[in-house]
This record gives sequence, C-alpha cells and structure tokens, in this order.
Amino acid sequence: MVIDAITAMSINGLITNGEGSDVRKWTSEEDKISYWNIRSQYNLLIVGGNTFKTMLNTFKHRDDVTVIVLTNHPEEFQGWENKVEFSSSKPQELVDSLEKRGFNKALVIGGSYVYNSFLNSELINDFYLTIEPVVFPSGTPLFLTDIQQNFKLISIEKLNDNGTLQLTYRKVLL
Repeated sequence: MVIDAITAMSINGLITNGEGSDVRKWTSEEDKISYWNIRSQYNLLIVGGNTFKTMLNTFKHRDDVTVIVLTNHPEEFQGWENKVEFSSSKPQELVDSLEKRGFNKALVIGGSYVYNSFLNSELINDFYLTIEPVVFPSGTPLFLTDIQQNFKLISIEKLNDNGTLQLTYRKVLL
C-alpha cells in the first residue's frame, strides 16, 4: 500500500501556532488550494482524533472517500459513527487490514502523533510539505521523536509572492 502524508508548517517547524490546532487559520489560500488538489487524488484518508476535532465544523462527508480516525476514544465523536471509521490500531496493523479490504493508497492528514507513528513504522512514501513564511513562539512540532529516514526532494513549487513553498519528498529506499 502506498501511504503519503501532507501537512503545512511554519519555517520554525511547527504545525500549530500555539493558539489551537486549526491549520486553516494561518495557512495561505494557495496552500488550501494545493491541499485540496492533492487530497482529491485519494479515496482513503487517515487522521488523528485531535486533528479531526478541529475539522468537525467544516468536514464534509463523501461516500467515495473513506476516513479513518485514529483514536482510543470514539465516544468523543457522537454522530460521526456512520460517516467515518474509528481505529486504535498501530499503523502496520491498520495498513494490513486496509489492504485486505482492497485499498492500495492512503493520505495521512495529521496530526503530529499520527505522522510520527507512520514515519516510525517506515510507512510514508511521499511527504507533501507546505512551508509558510511565518514563525510561531509556540505550537506543536512536526516531529515529536527522533526519526531517521532518508527522503529525496522531488519537486518544489513557490505558491505565492510571500514565499509559501510546496515541497514534495519521496522516501529513499536503502
């Protein structure tokens, strides 16, 4: 199964600004467009419970997209039982079960714990990383643990005149 990841971060490596975890409040319009263009290529999304909570007001259920919310507390998402799936599986266990169901491609959309879990399990293939030209005094770092993996830059695009960059990295197989 091909698993890719997407996120935006500040130039000091934070994926939240310390005032909450809703990335849409501080990312550029160009990043939002890029995000939706990339996301539309996937029919399977994997998201952490905290990140999903920030999306509840704007999340639109689509029958053609399966959303897996990683959480140990599905009871916190009453009313979503028939719209998303909940799992507390470890990344490799989840991937194995999704492959058995016929999925061959997924996009991890956050948050930091989920990115780190999938990276530590060496499951991320491509990483779409938007760097916004902002610095936050506090927030959540993209990487929570010491992770050592090799990726190669395969594309870079300047999204706007402010300097928002869309970088695409591909895992290097050793």
